[in-house]
Amino acid sequence: PRKQKLIAPWGGRLHELALEAAGARGLIQLGSGGWMQTATVEMTDLTLTESAAWTLRAERFRHDLTRRPPTVESTDDWTLVMSGEVTKLQLPEAAVSPFGRTIDRLSINATLLGFIPAGEPAAALAEWRDSGGLLDFHELMLTWGDLDARATGTATLDERLRPQGAFTARIAGLPEALDTLARQGLIEPAAAMAFKLSALALAKNRDETGRTVVEVPITLQDGLLYLGPVAIFSLAPVL
Repeated sequence: PRKQKLIAPWGGRLHELALEAAGARGLIQLGSGGWMQTATVEMTDLTLTESAAWTLRAERFRHDLTRRPPTVESTDDWTLVMSGEVTKLQLPEAAVSPFGRTIDRLSINATLLGFIPAGEPAAALAEWRDSGGLLDFHELMLTWGDLDARATGTATLDERLRPQGAFTARIAGLPEALDTLARQGLIEPAAAMAFKLSALALAKNRDETGRTVVEVPITLQDGLLYLGPVAIFSLAPVL
């Protein structure tokens, strides 16, 4: 708990981060060979700041990792199973936040397939990608303003270390979200209207609040995030 200082290389330079949490606990369990078997971190009322550049705040953060050995029948590498959740995440002032500066809930349940070697991060991630590395998302959930989305799919990295993959999403509040994106100039109004009409045509039910629920493909390709056929956001490299 309380104040921590983190110094880490990222994007070619050292970043100094200050972390402060009202409550914090962590547990790492090691196997007989010294390898990590499980790791858990949980924090409440936390603030993460990089100098005066940006500040993130959250009500609660939890992350669990479990390292599983290959089965007798398989010659695959160890896999890393991860699950985590952050609630009431307040974005920095400068962040693009079309649905408000507070993300109510973001959670993930995924398996990392393939071994990421030690070494310089960009080279290590490229080696992981080239050897068939993959993130298998069993469930990805986002509640942000009018948007309530759940998705499953797989992702890796392209040659520029940008996310690349395909998902199937179930989204409540999509028409309202498209209107918001168009109103803020983040997508073209004509594209928003076209996709909203097609989404409404595909809608099969409504949630408990009466919002339209749509199942739609999401694709990460060539540095763009596509919602159906419409490019919504550009994607930056992870490093």
